Amino acid sequence: MKRLWMIPLFALLMQPAPAVAATYTIDMILPLTGPAAFAGKSQEEAARVYEAVVNKSGGIHGQQLHFEIHDDQSNPTVAVQLANDILQKHPVVVLGPSVTATCAAIAPLFVNGPVDFCFSPVVEPPHGGYVFASSIALRSLLAEGYTRMRSLGYKRVAAIFATDASGQVELQITKDWFAQPANANIKLVDAETFAPTDISVAAQVAKIKAANPDIIYVWAIGTAFGTAIHELSNAGVDVPVVTSPSNTTETQLAQFKTFLPATLVTSGMPYQSTLQNPALKAAASEYLDGMKAAGLKPETMQSYAWDPMRIAVTALRTLPANASAQQLHDYLETMHDIGGIWGIYDFRNGDQHGIAGKDIPYFRYDAAKDAWVYFDLAPKG
Repeated sequence: MKRLWMIPLFALLMQPAPAVAATYTIDMILPLTGPAAFAGKSQEEAARVYEAVVNKSGGIHGQQLHFEIHDDQSNPTVAVQLANDILQKHPVVVLGPSVTATCAAIAPLFVNGPVDFCFSPVVEPPHGGYVFASSIALRSLLAEGYTRMRSLGYKRVAAIFATDASGQVELQITKDWFAQPANANIKLVDAETFAPTDISVAAQVAKIKAANPDIIYVWAIGTAFGTAIHELSNAGVDVPVVTSPSNTTETQLAQFKTFLPATLVTSGMPYQSTLQNPALKAAASEYLDGMKAAGLKPETMQSYAWDPMRIAVTALRTLPANASAQQLHDYLETMHDIGGIWGIYDFRNGDQHGIAGKDIPYFRYDAAKDAWVYFDLAPKG
C-alpha cells in the first residue's frame, strides 16, 4: 500500500516546473533622488506603465520587457559609474539619464556604442552618433516659442536662467535668437542668471522688474524654478511667466501653489491640439490609455521618457531577436513616420532628436480648474 501511495506523489514531483517567461531587460538611468528626483520619479512611473503596455501586446520577440532602473542621484559622477557598470553587460541600448548634466557626463562612453537615448531635450548629440535625445531639440522649441510670443504682440522679454548645464544652453540659444535681424521688433530687455542652489534671487528680480517686460521666461527647473517664481511673487510682478514643460508636474504645482504666477505658460504636445495624423493619434491613445489604466495623471515629464522607450522598443521588435547595438543604431537612423506623443519622428536627416517641433501648442495653467488651457493672450495695454 505504501508503494501504491508513493507512486502518484513521485510522479507529481517529477513533473516539469511551469515555464517562466523569458525577460528582455533594458537598463535605465534615472534621478530617483537628489534635486532632479521630481523628474526621475515621474519617468519611473512612465517606465512601469510602458512595460505593462508592451507586455500586454506580446513583449519583445515573446520576451517580457523589464526596465532595470538605476538611481544616479542627480549626480553626473554617479551616472558615469552606473553607465560603466551597465556597459560591462554589453547592452544593445541604455535609456536615460534625465537631465543635461548627467546625459553629457555619460555621452563619451557611448561614442562607439551601444545606443543611448537621453531623456533631456537640451542635449544636441552629434549627427549619426550612438547617442539620441528626447523629444524636440531645445533650440527648435525655444525658437518656436519666442516666435509665437512675437506673433501675439509681445515686445519686451525678460528672462532668468539657472546656471546649470541646461540653463547655460538656454541662455546662449536665447541670445542667438534675439540677435537675429528678423527678430528686431521684440527685445530681450534683461537676462539674469542665478545658481540653482541660491535661496534668493531678489537682486535679479529687481532688475527684471525695472526693465518693465511684458513677458518673462524662467529657465530653471525644480527647486530653482520655485525660488525664481517666489521672488517674482514677492516683488508683485504681474506679467505672464513662461517656463519649461519640465515644471508642470502635479506635485510641483501643488508645492508652489501659493506663489504661482497669475499667468503661467508652457509649451504643450501635439496630441493636446489636433490628432489628424493616424500615427500621432495611435501614439497618443496608447499613452493616455496606459496612464488611465495605471491610475496616473499624464504629465509632461513622463513624455520625455515615453517616446524614447516607444521608439527603442518599436525598433527592437522589428529587428531580429539577437540584433546588435550597431544594427539598432543603423535602423534608428533610418526610422521615419513613427508616431509619438511629441509628434511624428523622422531620423533620416541625422538629427538625433528626430523631430522638428513645428506648430507646438502653448498652454496656461488655470488654477481654479487645476488644468492647462490654451494660451492665446496678447499683452496688457
